[in-house]
Amino acid sequence: MKTAPQRRVNSWKHQQEDQLEWLYGTHSVLAALRHKRRKLVGLHLKDSGQGRLQALVEAAKKSGVPIHYEASRWFSDNLGESVHQGVALQCGPLSLLDEAELPPPNSGKPNLVFVLDGVEDPHNLGAIVRTLGFFGVSAVAIPKDRAAALSPVAAKASVGALEWFSVVRVTNLHRFLERQKKRGYWVVGLDGASRNPLRQLEWDRPLMVVLGAEGSGLRPLTKRTCDWLVSIPGTPEVESLNVSNAAAVTCYHLRNTVSVPEFATPLKTAPADHSSEFVS
Repeated sequence: MKTAPQRRVNSWKHQQEDQLEWLYGTHSVLAALRHKRRKLVGLHLKDSGQGRLQALVEAAKKSGVPIHYEASRWFSDNLGESVHQGVALQCGPLSLLDEAELPPPNSGKPNLVFVLDGVEDPHNLGAIVRTLGFFGVSAVAIPKDRAAALSPVAAKASVGALEWFSVVRVTNLHRFLERQKKRGYWVVGLDGASRNPLRQLEWDRPLMVVLGAEGSGLRPLTKRTCDWLVSIPGTPEVESLNVSNAAAVTCYHLRNTVSVPEFATPLKTAPADHSSEFVS
């Protein structure tokens, strides 16, 4: 049976169903057309780039999405100064997963889930999702409050990964972490003040890694909830890494502590034949 917070997440998703937004950029739009996790309304392409955007045309036709060719003025009128690359998709918002959809800790492989505490910049959220998708992390959990939305800005920053990667929304981060600890996850927070270097962390059990906001870091209650705190050593001249860079360093380290080639067990993965035709 799902908990009350999960029912509130579902209610939030239903309230968003009729809202539309503009997704832009070749990677994010192509991924949205292929994975079909959104309501797809119409694809708008710059009329001078038809040959370059053939993969988008084919994906739209396959999904039954109407295609419209527009002049440059249309993009500036509708998307402002966004770096759209002559591509825009009118679509519904992405839905978030429920806590119950997280992989069980005893699913046969040591699962890895990241948790964000106060990461409110959509560019950082998108970059983190791109990193986690690259390394095959199972999912990322974000709190209901003090978190970046799954906006078009985040989608473009993720270079399409947000269209298939699993994002779980939780109502109360502290209670969520406590429940996951009881399920068997070990919760580790990245904290610049910790004297335990990241190299001491081994991925030998179901693991949740908690990242805090740049500057303020993890909130005090989140720190106390963690089983262990580690830091990424660096030079004193630079206080900390960007949070997406910290995620990448942590993933790479953990990948080198296990021997399973699959790395983790993603909830949803991008089909192998959907490699991108565009250069990042």
